[in-house]
Amino acid sequence: MTRSLCVLPAALMLALACAFSAPAADKGPLDLRSMSRTMAFAAVYDMQVNPGTYVGRLVRMNGSFATFEVRPGEKKGTACIIKDAAACCAAGLEFSLAEKPKKLPREDSAIAVEGVFTVEKEAGLEFAVLKNARFLPR
Repeated sequence: MTRSLCVLPAALMLALACAFSAPAADKGPLDLRSMSRTMAFAAVYDMQVNPGTYVGRLVRMNGSFATFEVRPGEKKGTACIIKDAAACCAAGLEFSLAEKPKKLPREDSAIAVEGVFTVEKEAGLEFAVLKNARFLPR
């Protein structure tokens, strides 16, 4: 019984992600801020598994601020993390700010950010980044 309960949220997330997929021709802004947490989480998941659909689109999102080490001892990366409605799963997007701010938000604080969705390649791996990003008022 426990195994089937664990599979249900994953199946629901996948179904929402597939239903949300935007046509490749749509290059208009994608505003995740007005979506429910479950839909925004599914959209970010879809961006990670189908990145080509979103390249070049302006993405706006709410979430939690996070930093991470790109490589030990080197610069830190920044990300916006979205949790699903049950707060059991999280998905996020790295972002690269257009201008260096005087001060970054506190770790795990609520943020709103927008940037252009791109895919970068490094060491044979691909990853999504919101380029030329900026913080938005909450």
